[in-house]
Amino acid sequence: MNAIKDRVTTILTGKFGVKPEELSEGVVLSDLRFDSLALLELALTFSEEFDIFVAHDELSINHTIVDTVELVEAKGVTV
Repeated sequence: MNAIKDRVTTILTGKFGVKPEELSEGVVLSDLRFDSLALLELALTFSEEFDIFVAHDELSINHTIVDTVELVEAKGVTV
């Protein structure tokens, strides 16, 4: 999980401008100012980065960082 978490963290900080100190495991995406459009962009980014399909409705503003990493892992991503 750590390698995938690191990649998810890099995406959130690099592409979405989230500050590293905001990325505690319990923080939800809405606390990071994600809205429905940002979730769509995040789903597309995950699809490209990990070569998986993430449907727009699989991510929620109520997902934590852990939930988000687990979603990627559930798609069969290994690093």
